[in-house]
Amino acid sequence: MNVFTEEGTSFGQSRSTPTPSPSSAGSQAQDQRKYIARIPLEFPLQITAVGRSGPGQSLNISVTGLLLETHLSLELGDRVILTITPPGREERYQLCAEVSRVASEATAFQTGHYGVRVLSDDSPIWQNFLRLMMAH
Repeated sequence: MNVFTEEGTSFGQSRSTPTPSPSSAGSQAQDQRKYIARIPLEFPLQITAVGRSGPGQSLNISVTGLLLETHLSLELGDRVILTITPPGREERYQLCAEVSRVASEATAFQTGHYGVRVLSDDSPIWQNFLRLMMAH
């Protein structure tokens, strides 16, 4: 599997589903994001994209992905590999994700904030990680 060329994935479970309207796909994705519960949880992670890598930190998590902060400049649609070592644990979780939202871009002087969606092949890994985090 080539993580950087894998095709589409689902948004995952949501608490309620908005009624589809004749709007653009971007607007529908934005509407969908409003209905997914997010939990504020910060932990360090490593981000690897084509030709670059660096540290980051989660700001909040959901069943479909997370909002992260990093000095790396990422673009909408970028495929990344996230390496997460839960605080106080030795095991690492590696999963593939796609940048689904650019809340603020990274510059030389400030970090950027990016929403990433875990790709469907790695959804079971993400769900196991979420269960571990919620147990503590």
